[in-house]
Amino acid sequence: MKILVMGGTRFVGRPLVAQLLSQGHDLTLFTRGRNPVPAGVEHLSGDRSSAEGLAALEGRRFDVIVDSSGRTVDDSRAVIERTGAPSHRFVYVSSAGVYADSELWPLHEDSPTDPQSRHSGKLDTEAWLSAETIPFTSFRPTYIVGAGNYNPVVRIERSEERPGGAANVARNAAALGARTRLLCVVGDDEAGVALERLLSAEHVHADMHRDPTISTTVKLRVISRQQQLMRIDFETLPSHEVLAAKLAAFEEALPESDVVILSDYAKGGLAHIERMIASARAAGKPVLVDPKGDDYDRYRGATLLTPNRNEFRQVAGSWSDDATLADKAQRMRAGLGLEALLVTRSEEGMTLFDADGVHHQPTHAREVYDVSGAGDTVIATIGVMLACGTPLPEAMRVANRAAGIVVGKLGTAVVHPEELVPPT
Repeated sequence: MKILVMGGTRFVGRPLVAQLLSQGHDLTLFTRGRNPVPAGVEHLSGDRSSAEGLAALEGRRFDVIVDSSGRTVDDSRAVIERTGAPSHRFVYVSSAGVYADSELWPLHEDSPTDPQSRHSGKLDTEAWLSAETIPFTSFRPTYIVGAGNYNPVVRIERSEERPGGAANVARNAAALGARTRLLCVVGDDEAGVALERLLSAEHVHADMHRDPTISTTVKLRVISRQQQLMRIDFETLPSHEVLAAKLAAFEEALPESDVVILSDYAKGGLAHIERMIASARAAGKPVLVDPKGDDYDRYRGATLLTPNRNEFRQVAGSWSDDATLADKAQRMRAGLGLEALLVTRSEEGMTLFDADGVHHQPTHAREVYDVSGAGDTVIATIGVMLACGTPLPEAMRVANRAAGIVVGKLGTAVVHPEELVPPT
């Protein structure tokens, strides 16, 4: 197949050209000539912005025209007209998606007419560059262009529900064998009922306080090819009355607890966190806090604070080396009266700062699919280990291993004890 690729030597064009070459297509690149052209590819130097720049295309004919230049579809019409459209097929590719012009790319009479199916439709002579002929694994999502409008199309093939937020921390602790009680606020709605059902199936005792004035927090993730395309949040703040009832339930549950984990997602459920920390510490319970926002004074007196790298930088400022990081962390730990501060650092592992100094664990991730909920797994694992009497540095080592496992799973996930056993 003779294919004209415009702008095919930079960004998304480079892997696209390599893919087309590997499939044996006859390629011609139409570029300004600023970047090297792969061997075996014809190069036409020109610029579509002027008649002189388009002269190199005069009289040329191609089976398919692919535009990966990042210019608009309208800018490509001059090229299509110069090369003899409308009998040609045209595809516009960018880092955000693959676009097919429904006017310049007429469908075969046997092709699906549903726009959602159009991108995997069949055309004669294999001219339709679809996911079946070219695996556009880097190009998500798919858009169809018609009448100048770009409309995102998502066809739902499967849906599933998973506990998130503090509920994900609870299910992680339960998966490790801990007797787990979750205090939370939900709406009096279907999502709240679903959450209770999911937690029960994972052996979490959910003490749910229903607020009829709010909707249960829902995060809707749209995922394609194991990559999240977007997230849509539904959330409202709970009422003072429900929060007061939750605080009373928290204080009643303290005597039966070995450790307290407070997951702050800034959704309003921890409005009384200062009092909760004070009550737990007075009862002799370790308090682990996953912080949110830039007001860390709210967490004063906690046993352990577990910000990620970006969260810590937001509060403490940037650093250029590990010595500066350690100085900032120890100052924060002392200033807030914490026993320890754990900074999770993504690909750099995690670092624990306590009165004995600095303890670091490099990352153990084998392959990263999704970091959603990794922080939940870390704090849940540390909490379970501390409840069993494990020293904090050793608990961090196990939690680091758990994080390396969970990021290899899609979506919010859990780690089981047998997965934490080192390979022999």
